[in-house]
Amino acid sequence: DAKTDDDDDRCTITGPAGASVIASTSAASLALKNLVLTGGERGVHVDATVVGGGAYTLALTNVETRGHTEDGVDVAVDGADAFTMLFNDVVVHDSGDEGVSVQLADTSTVDVSLRNVRISASGHHGALFLDTATGARTYTVHESWFDANQGSGLRIDGANNVDGGPLAVRIDETTSTNNRFDGVELLQDGDSFDVAIDDVVLDNNGHSGVYVESIADDGSPLSFKLEDAVVSNNELSGVNVTHSGLGDVAAGVLRVVADNNGGSGVLVTDGVAGTNTGDVTAMLTLVTARSNGDSNVRVVENSSGDLATTLVDVYTSLAGTDQNIRVFEDGAGDATHTLSNVTALGAAASDGIELRERNVGLLTVTFAGAVRASHNNAVGVVLDGELRLAATPDTRAMEVSGASNVAGTANGSGHLIDYRHDSGVSFLTVPNNS
Repeated sequence: DAKTDDDDDRCTITGPAGASVIASTSAASLALKNLVLTGGERGVHVDATVVGGGAYTLALTNVETRGHTEDGVDVAVDGADAFTMLFNDVVVHDSGDEGVSVQLADTSTVDVSLRNVRISASGHHGALFLDTATGARTYTVHESWFDANQGSGLRIDGANNVDGGPLAVRIDETTSTNNRFDGVELLQDGDSFDVAIDDVVLDNNGHSGVYVESIADDGSPLSFKLEDAVVSNNELSGVNVTHSGLGDVAAGVLRVVADNNGGSGVLVTDGVAGTNTGDVTAMLTLVTARSNGDSNVRVVENSSGDLATTLVDVYTSLAGTDQNIRVFEDGAGDATHTLSNVTALGAAASDGIELRERNVGLLTVTFAGAVRASHNNAVGVVLDGELRLAATPDTRAMEVSGASNVAGTANGSGHLIDYRHDSGVSFLTVPNNS
């Protein structure tokens, strides 16, 4: 705990090694307080081998690192039964490599908390966690800021950790902007994945605002919730949630603005066709997605599981190369969709809304409230049961209710609604203004 008598009340240490602790130890606790670390290779360097297991705790409070040629904070811990990391009021600026680098090996449980942490202008990721822990892992990020890093702002990487335990990530009141890669990048393998992000701004990033990927192949579920967020002006998608494992996916997006992204505004993708048996449930409420390069909203279920989506108070307009809203089941499961107070305007190259059951399942659509689809390049709303009639001619391709709640004009094809089956052949069309 380094204190001085000046107004800053911190001790300044200038390189080559600001605070370096390298040890083989049993259970240990290391706390650094009230430090300014400048110059040299690293600001904080911790390399710990925990002999015989035991807990290892690292705490930084009121610490600033800046101008290091390698990592601002470099942490490697091997062999801990439990690893706890607590950062409060930490600033990391102008690091040559990672802003904060944490590598965990042969470790069981992990508990990481970042509170009021500011990481900027790093040569690679702002904060990188390479997590090979085998037990439960929890990451909490509160009131933090990641900006202008040459990788992702925040990256939690458990992608190659096939023996990893459950991973839970909680992020709130946080901004991640102007990073070369993703604003927030979260990767998981091996077990369940639970992500909750609230009250964030994730914009102007070179890849996506938030990218979440689960590749667990043991049937573990992925749960994703994003609320009160701005995810705009990213070069790829605003929100990209992808799951290629065998478990179920539940995605909730509430009070989110996703405008002017190069890909989709909101993108949820499950599996590769034929590889996944899990179901997908997606709920979008009070979402605005405009002027994105691909679809404004896109939900895809590629597996043999079922797809259920609910869209309430969703406004989309001016999609680039695809539909304003595109939701389709590409596997053998059923697709069930409920829409209320949904708007799809001015898709430049395609339909306003496409709801599609691409294989042999049943498409069920309920227009529970007003749906407006106007000024789209092709059709206002496409309902496509595709292959079901051809494969099983004695069954229904789709069940639709509330179609009288759909209204729209000036769609390029002249059609407000197209009902399709058998590889996209329309068997019923409803003209504009009907």
